[in-house]
Amino acid sequence: MSTNKRKDDIPCDPCVYSGKEASPKGFGYCAHEEKLGKIREGKDGGLWKVVTKGNQQVWKKLKDGRKRRKGMQGDIIPGSFSDDSDEENQVYAKKHPEGFQVIFTDPTKINSQMLNIKTLSVSYDIMKSIRKGPQIVRRSSGKNSVRFSFIFGKNYPFTSYRKYSKHDTFSGLTALLDSRKLPKLSDYTTMALVNSRSSTWNDILKSNIANINWESKKYLHLLRKDFPELLWIAYIGGALTSYMYVHFNSSRVIDSIIITAQKDR
Repeated sequence: MSTNKRKDDIPCDPCVYSGKEASPKGFGYCAHEEKLGKIREGKDGGLWKVVTKGNQQVWKKLKDGRKRRKGMQGDIIPGSFSDDSDEENQVYAKKHPEGFQVIFTDPTKINSQMLNIKTLSVSYDIMKSIRKGPQIVRRSSGKNSVRFSFIFGKNYPFTSYRKYSKHDTFSGLTALLDSRKLPKLSDYTTMALVNSRSSTWNDILKSNIANINWESKKYLHLLRKDFPELLWIAYIGGALTSYMYVHFNSSRVIDSIIITAQKDR
């Protein structure tokens, strides 16, 4: 049996797996690295649970695990717009097989984070999904409360995703940014531009941002005149934390992203 050691962006290390296991180990999730009782989707589409066997933790298939779980449930609103010409990204993808570097953050705080910011490498297909706009899942979250989740790519069972990152929503906004189009902090002239960008965000936030149609293609293009790095932006409300979850396919390439918001615990 051929074995592959995990890479840094794969759930746990060091585990050895072939990628052909029917259990979640086929996706690189080793039972001994999971919490006892954890349930995940297996490579076979069934549901598996971490149990103890002797002195070890192992994956055990649930009796009802033969049926594939559906993706995130709720009122699903398809991606609402197609972006402008994608020719630039097609050319970039051919020259840079490592992918695109995307930043997940509150866009109004990007200036103070630029020197120490985490990026996510995504493929051309995911970049195309981001530019098209996400599926929006609208779910009830208690009395008179609604929560939104944003799905880029396919909608898989939520248990098969890995939590990748999170950020506080100081402004109530969450966004995905193209790192290629951020201003460079290299000289005083650029710092003047950074200060100007901060001032522009302050002017926007003084308005009633909850009433702005952030998902509008027209408004996104208007924002890009001052902030060309914006790939996608949404208003999720203040006092919340925005979370990003990623899904890996069998080749360990990200093929789906979910962004959701909730109170941090």
